[in-house]
Amino acid sequence: MAKTSPTSSASPKKNQGAAKPTPKRRSTAQGARKIRASTSSCFVIMPFGKKGTENEQHYDVVYNHVHKRAVEDAGFTVVRADKIPESGPIPDIIKQRLRDADLVLADLSDRNPNVFYELGYRHALGKPSITVSDDVSSIPFNLASYSTIQYCTSPLAAADEARDRITEVAKKILKDVRRPKILAAQRDAATLDLLQDIESLVDRGFSNVYHLISDQRPARRQESVIKDASHQLGILEQIQSRLDGIEHKAEAMVAASKLLQQTSDLGLVNIYATRVDAFEAAFFEVMQREVKGLDVVGSTLFGLKGHHHVTHERVLELLREKSKRENFKLRLLLTHWDYISHRQDQEKTEKNITRYVISKELSEAVEVLKSHGLTDCVRFYRAAPTCFTVICRGQGLMLVNPYPYQKEAYHSWTAIFSQTGQRAVYDVFSEAHFDQPWNNDELGVAFGEECEAAVKAKLGRDLQEAQQELSGTYAQDSARVLLPDAQG
Repeated sequence: MAKTSPTSSASPKKNQGAAKPTPKRRSTAQGARKIRASTSSCFVIMPFGKKGTENEQHYDVVYNHVHKRAVEDAGFTVVRADKIPESGPIPDIIKQRLRDADLVLADLSDRNPNVFYELGYRHALGKPSITVSDDVSSIPFNLASYSTIQYCTSPLAAADEARDRITEVAKKILKDVRRPKILAAQRDAATLDLLQDIESLVDRGFSNVYHLISDQRPARRQESVIKDASHQLGILEQIQSRLDGIEHKAEAMVAASKLLQQTSDLGLVNIYATRVDAFEAAFFEVMQREVKGLDVVGSTLFGLKGHHHVTHERVLELLREKSKRENFKLRLLLTHWDYISHRQDQEKTEKNITRYVISKELSEAVEVLKSHGLTDCVRFYRAAPTCFTVICRGQGLMLVNPYPYQKEAYHSWTAIFSQTGQRAVYDVFSEAHFDQPWNNDELGVAFGEECEAAVKAKLGRDLQEAQQELSGTYAQDSARVLLPDAQG
């Protein structure tokens, strides 16, 4: 008879009380690596040409040597619309690709109707796209406002230049695409860890309840069994409560992720409680770094300041120094003197008499502009001001500060937007709020001697009206502060 191993002689009854092995946990690191390993995709829509024709050969060369290489160099995986491996109805597959792709590259050559339809579908989704063409002059007028890269396959130098431009734009889009994905991946990994810990606790709790009920000795009192089981059920209820809390947090994280994506799409960089906060904390340094051009929209020049560090004098000196640089474009769009009082009427509830008449600030701004040699950079616009704005053209950054009713704009919230590569807030607002007004000769007036005289006359009229509105000692004392300036 074979010998029995000593360890096999243990009582079966003792083994009944042993805890069941804990289920093997999934690897959080593996899940995180899977998220990081996912690549960003680019879907190429373009003309193909009929099989066996020179046109087909031409567009194969364009795709392989320009489009495909350009977006792959930027870090995308690429698939062309006629090379889709999936089976099924072609229109449905194309639409799915247009929805899911991180980037769409659209070749508008030959005015192909399928390409225009697919690009319109992509635009309706509000997702990033790059448009290219071998002849940008043939693009329809309703697409002319989009920046389209022109390419050619010969000579090679021209093809390389077009490919480099496509790669540069694609890299910027890839950066915007990956940022929310990385943040979401980090949150998902942390949530997965927490859920797995709770899952382990739940498994252990049920295991304890099972063994508590099944392994009781006959001699044990029934009351004790019920008490222990109630205790374990109480623990399970606590765990369930924690799971409910995790579910709410997960929903909040999803909402935050959507908000992050929206801010990225719009180009929102930051929001500050007031304009002076924005200048003091960040935007004055942005203006100092600017090397291409600065555009300013405001009632007068005196909105360019922060709390302590960023003074009027420092800003004016910066503008003077920038204006003297070769190839630097400084443009100041101020409110026309005939319209300056519209803003003044709104701010009466906050301003004291020394700042009650905004035309006084405009008159002082005219003197400052003359003393700093900045008159060539100024135009006056015939419209009531609505939003104080500073645009740094080289960096693609824009400060926007709306004018509220009956409150000084200094104390209004201020946002900073960046150029995204698409027609988001930066492009649309800077075009409508500065570019078009600046180039409007019917409503814009260049700086001249007649402007100085008109501003002084406007100041005199406003002071007389202010004296009539105000009464008592307060009006008399305030007039003594203002009238010497007007007479000078």
